[in-house]
Amino acid sequence: MKTTTTIMVLLFLLIGSPTAQAQDLLDALKQTAQMYNEANPEGESETNQGAAPEGQNEWQEAWDNEREENADILDALDTKYLKCTALMILYVDAYIRLKEEHKIGNVSMSACDAYGMQTLALAASTTIMYCPEEMVQLSIDELKKIAIDLDKASQEYSRGNTNLKLWLKFLNIANWYYHGEAIQELGQNNTWGDSPDHLAYTIKYMISFFTPRHILGATLKIAEKMEALSCSG
Repeated sequence: MKTTTTIMVLLFLLIGSPTAQAQDLLDALKQTAQMYNEANPEGESETNQGAAPEGQNEWQEAWDNEREENADILDALDTKYLKCTALMILYVDAYIRLKEEHKIGNVSMSACDAYGMQTLALAASTTIMYCPEEMVQLSIDELKKIAIDLDKASQEYSRGNTNLKLWLKFLNIANWYYHGEAIQELGQNNTWGDSPDHLAYTIKYMISFFTPRHILGATLKIAEKMEALSCSG
């Protein structure tokens, strides 16, 4: 499978270079995604509900739409950490839906198309990687304050606007996290709440999506799944 083989080669080249920067990773992932689309020029794997075969534009369009729809509240957030957290919420919510439901917005797609799209989503994450990188060293108490401030800002915004989509997305991510990976990472049970403590750990979890370790690891897993499904020739 030339596409998955190329993914593996590109990743090992990046792993072997300790000085690899985000732009290098972005370029490599974009090249891989382009090769995926070239290998499937007619959208070989079946799509549902009208998903476009030229998937390379779908993620970027969806990402641009998310930011446009939430532009008002993004502008209303008055600190860089609040703005960064909001951007992470928009990205992680869309990425989880793509990964778990094989959907972008309300558009469903086949497993192969969804895996190819995830590669593009991983590439897109590097464009805002600088922002979460600044938050990696923040303590849980500092992240807790960000969660509290984001809650207050969302409530203030909602007084003149009925749109609370950003906050609801945040709670959905927290719910997903505490019913999944948090059980292994933190020893949590299946109960969770929207307390500042829970949301602080959710922010920490979102930050992990933008680390080279996650991006490389996720891309390797995608390559394995595409290989197993014979997604490209």
